[in-house]
Amino acid sequence: MTLPCRLRPDVHIDAAIVGDDDGVPLVDGAEFASLGVGQRSERLVAAAQIITRALVHAVPLMGALQEASASDEASKIRLNAYETDRRMVISGGLELILGKPGPEILVDTMWALASPEVFTKLTKERGWPVNRYEQWLVGTAIAVLGSAEA
Repeated sequence: MTLPCRLRPDVHIDAAIVGDDDGVPLVDGAEFASLGVGQRSERLVAAAQIITRALVHAVPLMGALQEASASDEASKIRLNAYETDRRMVISGGLELILGKPGPEILVDTMWALASPEVFTKLTKERGWPVNRYEQWLVGTAIAVLGSAEA
């Protein structure tokens, strides 16, 4: 699935978070497209891997950006753009996983669960290893979405 222009993340933010500089946005990559292939449980594992890897890269950047946004308007705009982009990517990924657009409440739920704030609370404040967070995210997504296969 190719996301329409309104769902195109900011390329600079995307490259920093994905952790590469090949210029291919996350949503255009084969890994993201794989969210539409296989059993729902496999799709959710793949999504959790993408999200976790992105959060490992994003959390240090977002912390600095959040701090700067308190006093710098350009940083505030960029932070808001990141959150808008992150929600659109979550929405696009859910559409692939479900085979149809997800309802807004589901998109919002997954957007919140896969947030840098939740990742930070569990991995930094609670001391969870990253792989435990990833497994938790899969289990939580299965509970939220239901385990019925697509």
